[in-house]
Amino acid sequence: MRRVLIIEQEGWLRGILAQGFERDGFSVQAVSTPALALRALQRFAPDLIVWDLDTEDHPSLCHPLSASGTPVIYLTARGGAAPFPSLRKPFRPAHLLSLAHLSLQLRHTQNFGIVPIS
Repeated sequence: MRRVLIIEQEGWLRGILAQGFERDGFSVQAVSTPALALRALQRFAPDLIVWDLDTEDHPSLCHPLSASGTPVIYLTARGGAAPFPSLRKPFRPAHLLSLAHLSLQLRHTQNFGIVPIS
């Protein structure tokens, strides 16, 4: 079972995201703060991270998340440039799940040195 770590400070959205991933067969750990995210990163060992960039103190997570090598999907309500891959709010849950599966597939192919042909 694939594991996803959701970092979202808004409880209602955290619940919706968790429910969508659980319905899609993921094991979910959903947290609201960077401190909880760092603990979950070590204990839960996620295959994918969904991170709301609007979470307070997000700079403290940048290095540990990058160092983990785990794919990250960024969520943002702000316009302008955001790290890739990202989704701008509002978005459809189906789009997030599609991006999640793509991110995991790309990670899998990169681990084996396989380059997808387009």
